[in-house]
Amino acid sequence: MARTTERAIIDCTIKLAEKKSLKKITVKNIADNCGITRNTFYYYFHDIYDVMEAFVDEKMDELNEANKDDPYKTVFGLIEFSVSHRKVFINLYRSLEHDQMSNFIIKRLRRILVRAINEASGDYALPKQDFDIILAFYEEALSGIMIRWIKDEKSIITPERIRQNVYRQQVLFTNQVNTCIENSKNNPLN
Repeated sequence: MARTTERAIIDCTIKLAEKKSLKKITVKNIADNCGITRNTFYYYFHDIYDVMEAFVDEKMDELNEANKDDPYKTVFGLIEFSVSHRKVFINLYRSLEHDQMSNFIIKRLRRILVRAINEASGDYALPKQDFDIILAFYEEALSGIMIRWIKDEKSIITPERIRQNVYRQQVLFTNQVNTCIENSKNNPLN
């Protein structure tokens, strides 16, 4: 029962977030749409943004599980997910400051990117400074791409176009972390 209620709250919130900014959605709106009380909402979630985090984290867990052997597919799956739920993410973007939205996305990317960098490093003890630089570069680049797609409301991005863009990103950027690690090995810190 508890998981069903939690799922209903997430689903109701996402339906509402497809139509309007999160700033305009109240807990009462969600509770009424779910047929629950406000207290029940607060039993499961702190606020609407907590629901959004649960929504995205649930997808992240699913992507991580499906792509255990390929963290890049998880990253690109997250990008595809954000664009396929574009209205929700646009409304989230409208209700957050740019830095908050960037941090929201980076928090989800970090786990995957750390895994990708560690796997690509293998036995090589990548210096912390190089690790931090690679991580920051990819966090900023990927979150920037996601935010650009999300906030560009005028462009019409079809599911097929999303898949094409995600595929091209995979083609262009796969193994770039390996190149960074090789560069670190070949030019060690003094």
